[in-house]
Amino acid sequence: IKINFEITKQKLLNFDLKNEEIENIIKNKDSSSLLNIYSPISGTITNRYPIIGESIDSNFVIFEIANMEKLMAVLNVNEKHIPFIKKDQPVSISLIDHKEIIFKGKISSIDTSIDTKTRTLKVFSIIENRNNILRNGIFANAEIITAQNLEAILVPKSSIQWDGDCNTVF
Repeated sequence: IKINFEITKQKLLNFDLKNEEIENIIKNKDSSSLLNIYSPISGTITNRYPIIGESIDSNFVIFEIANMEKLMAVLNVNEKHIPFIKKDQPVSISLIDHKEIIFKGKISSIDTSIDTKTRTLKVFSIIENRNNILRNGIFANAEIITAQNLEAILVPKSSIQWDGDCNTVF
């Protein structure tokens, strides 16, 4: 009986149960078939595979867990814009139904081949997921800043006048 106990205890340890949890099972004489499972990483459950009550073994994938603080945005860039796209360019992403919510990131990598059906190139950007609003698979609008003109002459709007042919500044 002691050998069976040690084998069973080792199986529970293989499931990452702590000695304290095993001792608690023995103390409370808990013979339930239910087992609390703890993830070795923190995050959000994005997929659950077993059906409640289904028997599983140690090689069975039970959950997919993802860190949702930063997400990879996959941007489909039109073929004509490809020459202007470079790694580390700033990216602004807004949700289709909530254009006022902007997420910032930058281009982290660029695919090497064009999708022959859509004539687009996949561009990847890491986005900070503020307040955990974004979800996997969500559609959004993206803007890639390809150039910035940091040198510009600024004048008050009131100094611009239309003279019939063009705008004139006084």
